[in-house]
Amino acid sequence: FKASHPDNLAQAQYLATNNPPTSYANSEYYGIHTFKFVDKKNKVTLVRWRFVPQDGEKRLSDADLKTAASDFLEQSLIERTKQGPVRWDMLVTIGKAGDPEDNPTLPWPAERKEIKAGTLSITAAKPQKGAQCESINFDPLVMADGIEPTNDPVLLFRSSAYAVSYGK
Repeated sequence: FKASHPDNLAQAQYLATNNPPTSYANSEYYGIHTFKFVDKKNKVTLVRWRFVPQDGEKRLSDADLKTAASDFLEQSLIERTKQGPVRWDMLVTIGKAGDPEDNPTLPWPAERKEIKAGTLSITAAKPQKGAQCESINFDPLVMADGIEPTNDPVLLFRSSAYAVSYGK
């Protein structure tokens, strides 16, 4: 697999050297795709974003990983929200000319400007099974005004793929 899928090497290396987080609350979330922020004068700024947990990143130990329940991420988030809101900082990385915008497997240089664009807060959580959100299909192409997709074929494929998956 590695030989025929070299674009997956970075993810495979990451997964091989990092245990899962202790909770969804302690995980950083990376948007792999590039988007366009378009201002009122139609000026386009290429961006990528990520969410960084204010509680910090925490990973399971090897021993904890062996005994973790299959739903430990969901359960630990539910328990954590009982202590108060869980928050992530939304960090937006500003692209420059020449940064890859149509290939999510290619990282941008680490020195790109990054701004804190906001904070995501979750004040309560419950099991997904049977909850209102269970009947919602995520579509990454549903965007707010001023945000547009790039021509990234992976991003453009996700909408239809998720719809088929949801329907099944």
